[in-house]
Amino acid sequence: MSEREEDGLTDVPVPDLLDRGGRARRIGIAAAVATLVAVVAALVTYDLARADLETTSWYAARTRNGAWRFVGFMTGLAWIVTFVGAHWFLGRRARRKDSFVAEAKAKVRRGL
Repeated sequence: MSEREEDGLTDVPVPDLLDRGGRARRIGIAAAVATLVAVVAALVTYDLARADLETTSWYAARTRNGAWRFVGFMTGLAWIVTFVGAHWFLGRRARRKDSFVAEAKAKVRRGL
């Protein structure tokens, strides 16, 4: 029975509006997906920059204007974009799942 029988409420508990139980899990999943994408981006950009790394001197290839800058920025960009996108998607999915209300819906059928 409900604690407040006089108002006719059911036994279903009131949803907690500040419940953030799955936030850490969603951040962890987004970080793992972003790390996998960043590793793939690092391998691809390193393969693209290999010609520059082999033809220039060690100092020129690894300084500010070299290929390592390209590899680093593209890897970081891939991680950030993937993390933000995955976290947005997982948050949207969680909000949609939390807001789902099981109720019977009547459909109007014409022609019967």
